[in-house]
Amino acid sequence: RGYPDISATGANVPIIFQKRLTMVGGTSASSPIVAGLVALINGERLDAALPPLGFLNPLLYSTYQRWPEIVQDVRVGNISGTNLLLPPPLKDCQQGFPARPGWDAASGLGSPNFKEMLAHLVHTRNLVKTASAEQKLVV
Repeated sequence: RGYPDISATGANVPIIFQKRLTMVGGTSASSPIVAGLVALINGERLDAALPPLGFLNPLLYSTYQRWPEIVQDVRVGNISGTNLLLPPPLKDCQQGFPARPGWDAASGLGSPNFKEMLAHLVHTRNLVKTASAEQKLVV
């Protein structure tokens, strides 16, 4: 897929590389941030005797329909930019999808709101166990 379901900051993310602090950006920076948040939510679910989230995409959209506060809508900016790994004539991209209210091709539903995701994916009373021990949202 070429479009995000959710997104995280992808610019000026501090990391330690070869024992030195450096700043990175792009999908290589934002994907681990989102993965870390999902891992924390799964840890909380396991502590609450709930199964891990599993396939995230349908759960994100169904949860967003009921509780849009699980994300911070990104309404400003775009995904054009510079790729320093490309040769000079190709490294600057002026084209890109703009951020817009609601879902957009630049940021998906938006940036995760960890506190709200935790509340609605772990601590909500709207989760019930099914016969197969999966979790479903009761709408």
